[in-house]
Amino acid sequence: MTNKNRDIYLLIALLLISFFSVYYLPSLINRIVFLLLLISAIRSRYDYVYLVWFFIINDAPGRLFSGGTFDAVRIPLYPILPGVSISFQELFILFYLLKLLSLKRPVRFIFKKEFTWFYLFGVFVVLYSIPLGVDFDNVIRTFRLLFPWALVLILPAYFYHRKIVVRSSLLLFPMVFLALASQVYSYITGDYLDHTLRGISFGYLGLDQVSLSRSYSAMYILLFCIIQALYFFFSKKKEINRNYLGLVALTGSLSVYLSATRGWIIALSVMLIGIFFVTGASGAIKNWLRLGVIVAVLLALGIFQNPQIEKQMDATYQRLESLADLTRGDLTAGGTLRRLTERSPRVMKKFWESPVIGFGFSDEYYKYQDGHVGNQNLLLNVGILGYLLLVGIFIQLGIKIKRLGKKSTAKKPNNKIHFIYILGLITVFIIHTSSTQFWGYALSLEQTLFFGFFLAVINSILLDNRRMAKRSPAVKTAGLG
Repeated sequence: MTNKNRDIYLLIALLLISFFSVYYLPSLINRIVFLLLLISAIRSRYDYVYLVWFFIINDAPGRLFSGGTFDAVRIPLYPILPGVSISFQELFILFYLLKLLSLKRPVRFIFKKEFTWFYLFGVFVVLYSIPLGVDFDNVIRTFRLLFPWALVLILPAYFYHRKIVVRSSLLLFPMVFLALASQVYSYITGDYLDHTLRGISFGYLGLDQVSLSRSYSAMYILLFCIIQALYFFFSKKKEINRNYLGLVALTGSLSVYLSATRGWIIALSVMLIGIFFVTGASGAIKNWLRLGVIVAVLLALGIFQNPQIEKQMDATYQRLESLADLTRGDLTAGGTLRRLTERSPRVMKKFWESPVIGFGFSDEYYKYQDGHVGNQNLLLNVGILGYLLLVGIFIQLGIKIKRLGKKSTAKKPNNKIHFIYILGLITVFIIHTSSTQFWGYALSLEQTLFFGFFLAVINSILLDNRRMAKRSPAVKTAGLG
């Protein structure tokens, strides 16, 4: 085993141990195994590998490790009191937070100011939820929503160099191909791989039963990998083979398309069009031609040779066509869009009972919350004032990327490359608006992991660019306070 590939072998070992432990060992032994993995993470110097592993097992292809009940085939829960348990995920975040606090080297985080406001306002929302009424179960639920946001502070401490960003990206990229393979598996069997391994069957995903399959998994890993692959693809630094990067980006995009999730498809299309305009006029035409060749090969090998994929692509196209009904005044998009006619009105009706501050994390919020309508749910949670603050923070993230990215790459031929990350933020907000809540406090662990990785990578790259710019007297950089 060479030092160069040690991180790859470590990740493979972690994934194999996790898989075998969850699906083939008794629940008690499974809990012990994951505690041993946690201890190894705390003692390891390969923190970025363990963080990548944590991202994968929580947003895995084929929806692996997604069992929900206490004794199910799942990543383990650990009982504390009768009716109260702590998950391995919470233990992992807690111990990495403690590990962060014990670090002796300084941690630079360019978005520290923005997330200071984010966290302080979150505390304020929790406090004003109390007089609105919060039962014990919802106190626990709120903690489990908010605690993973510590990842946004944790990850930059371990992604402190561009080389780590490159290695971490290389570790995550293969998940794109596994995600696509798991979709094809679902078309054939009608179930996710996790269902098969747990010995259950629903059969609702197969293309023989319905004209369209809604199989999808690892969506947040896919989005992160697509953005990263495109960033490296158009970067002047040849750190990763461009043919491989193009394959990663296009395979991930194909998997998103095959999910038939219209909001994600629209968001990804906006990002790709935006990247074309950002990079097309800056000497990157040959890279787009390279992407075109990769597309042709991928279509020839993967689609036209596989009737399952071809059928799903046709069905997805028909589903996208239903959006044309919106322009003709049909808010249901041919009966396929309940968000506008059912979900949104229910949330907004409750929101108007407390439009200024919303309902916080009160019992009323949890009774009416609906993550399918992102902006409406955010309004219900924090009200108009909180909505303006949180969206303002989100916009400020993009402004800071633009400002620091522009000044740290001045006079370089690829000085617009940082716009790919701004387009990534726009993609996130389109998904938030059209498909599922993707900003605010009430996000899933997978979503907060996406933000943790996404912002940590941007932080590392911009700091690295700043260090490089300092070596050039011709470039004056911005402050990173």
